[in-house]
Amino acid sequence: MRVLDPNLFDAKAFAERLIQIRGDESRRSFAIRAGLADSSILKYERLEALPNVERFIAMAVVAGVDLRWLACGDDWERILAGATAIPSSGQSAQEAQEVAATYQIGSADSAPCPLVGANDDFTFIDSYQVFASAGHGQFVSDEQKSEPMAFRTEWLRKEGLKPERLAVIRAKGDSMEPTISDNDIILLHMANGDAPRDGLHVIRMEGGLFVKRLQFSPLGDVKVVSDNPTYQSWDFTKEQRADLHVVGRVVWAGKKF
Repeated sequence: MRVLDPNLFDAKAFAERLIQIRGDESRRSFAIRAGLADSSILKYERLEALPNVERFIAMAVVAGVDLRWLACGDDWERILAGATAIPSSGQSAQEAQEVAATYQIGSADSAPCPLVGANDDFTFIDSYQVFASAGHGQFVSDEQKSEPMAFRTEWLRKEGLKPERLAVIRAKGDSMEPTISDNDIILLHMANGDAPRDGLHVIRMEGGLFVKRLQFSPLGDVKVVSDNPTYQSWDFTKEQRADLHVVGRVVWAGKKF
């Protein structure tokens, strides 16, 4: 019987990997996507607690990294040696070990690889290398896709959000503070001809994308508002609204709207 040396798990190194995969995404945003409390992420990063298996899996899925790498780092192959196969129904542990002996593992020197075979608990939403300005305007010239981002399927269903109409982009600037901060991840529900309503939207004007609060009047006018009071609002008459294209409604940016 193989006994795991508890010293093989380096909690400090795990905390560093967690900080690495979170990157510049806020704890709040990362935690919500994983279905966790941001206080839990803070405790993991400060070595005040360790996640259970379910939380390990959730964090690996939303970050798009290999669960083995997140838990054990680049040395996961040595730490998990002899544990590369799971006995199937009716298969003995000895038979499983024989299978493991012939199992070929990829190089542990490679970069963290995406988690393969994520279950139905998560839905992957297309992400784009696009910034919607929460400032004076971010010109968009390249809307290429980047790595998709995982969200809890149950939460999307509960909110009535259809994955095929969702997209992930980022905010740039401070004009929407404190509601949306610079570099916040934005989950956008594409308009697709829907009648716009009051709320947070991403709009396109003169080739630039902006994230702003829109207020519609019964006469057809629209007021474009920045939550940061140091920025001026813009007013569009019904005739001028043709210059303002509503791309979609902001449904989440580290928190639900």
